[in-house]
Amino acid sequence: MLEHSMVPPTTATDKAEQARWFAEEIQPHESKLRGWLRARFPSLPDIDDLVQESYARLLRARVAGKVANAKTYLFATARNAALDLFRRRRIMTAGAAMSRTETFVKASPIDRAAAAWLARRVRGLTSREQAELARWLQSDPRHAQAFAALELTWSSLDRLKELDVATRNRLEADLPAVPMRRRRQAVLIFQAALATAAALAIAYVGWWRPARAAAPFVEAAATEIGGQRKLGLPDGSSVDLNTDTAVEVAFTAAERRVRLRRGEAQFSVAKSSQWPFVVEVAGVDIRAVGTAFNVRLRPEAVEVIVTEGKVRVADTQKGTSLLAAHTPTEEPLLQAGQRVLINVTMSSPAPETAGPISPPEIERALAWQERRLIIDGTPLAEVVAEFNRYNRQKLVIADARLNERQFGGTFTVSNAEGFVRLLESRFGVKAERTGAETRLRLAEPEISP
Repeated sequence: MLEHSMVPPTTATDKAEQARWFAEEIQPHESKLRGWLRARFPSLPDIDDLVQESYARLLRARVAGKVANAKTYLFATARNAALDLFRRRRIMTAGAAMSRTETFVKASPIDRAAAAWLARRVRGLTSREQAELARWLQSDPRHAQAFAALELTWSSLDRLKELDVATRNRLEADLPAVPMRRRRQAVLIFQAALATAAALAIAYVGWWRPARAAAPFVEAAATEIGGQRKLGLPDGSSVDLNTDTAVEVAFTAAERRVRLRRGEAQFSVAKSSQWPFVVEVAGVDIRAVGTAFNVRLRPEAVEVIVTEGKVRVADTQKGTSLLAAHTPTEEPLLQAGQRVLINVTMSSPAPETAGPISPPEIERALAWQERRLIIDGTPLAEVVAEFNRYNRQKLVIADARLNERQFGGTFTVSNAEGFVRLLESRFGVKAERTGAETRLRLAEPEISP
């Protein structure tokens, strides 16, 4: 219950004046104030106490000569009283939980190391520190699990903080700003609550870490045409998104799952044999433990290239392998240095045979990570299709004689115009630039038979 005390008037005249002022300026707004508090703070059961506390604060402020507009000050005071109540409850709850936790939970050395790394990452890591963190995560599966658990809890605290800020902004949209001193006090109270909750998260890691992701981690990321992005995941894994790519990440206690909705991505997976990492794309599941692989969703197929470790490729719905088995008893796996194309144009994906991929082919396939396009005896139709993935100005082959002509070289993916100028200067191609298209045709006319 909120503590409050009315300020007694000093004389009979003061008492009469205060009663008149209260009846005329305050009481007419009580019904609206109650409705406003219930709408803004639906979880508060103490509306009566809150209203009385607001009246007490308002009367003290009036005696001190601080009230210019009674209605505005009343609603602002009620808002502040409600926020104070929320913060006091949050601190009391976190403090009580901390006391109970400290009794029988002691952070392990791994948990303390994970907390230290998280604090350094929040501060900002140098390139050298990022490499050290990656080595620490990969050196022991328990390191990745502890770090993931703590990072997930920290993310939850961030969402709590964002919610509190959003609530505050919504309330302040129709109320005057509170005095700066009150603002500083409110910030300090909230920071204390977050600090207590963060300490509670660190203490709790040792208790719920075996379940890994008791609190789910969900995130979506996408790139525009020509854009690229690196997405770090809380387990130490990372996803490099190529142009026009979209992914959805969902970590649970059972698995780490990433859905590739469109485009292409390179996955570097932190090792954890007890926590599978699955990439789902167009009805195909690529399951890894600790490995690196590239996945591209083409119009007709899913392409998977493994550069490190091995993965299982299976039908998402049926769970059956989509790789042709060499022996009846051996489960087929896609190994490092292998590639597979899974046809997704049929009602369900069909098993395919994995094949080796040479180092030069791997370099060409992954050159996008350096924003390069490597072509070697490649038909112009394929070259045009690749450039069009990265550029809004589209190349169009307007002369069928050009389709199968082959070209070679290395280009920046965004420099389609440079490639066109090369065609014009050295290969007898004429380019017609109109609007969002550049149409390509041979300079000499086609000879009719």
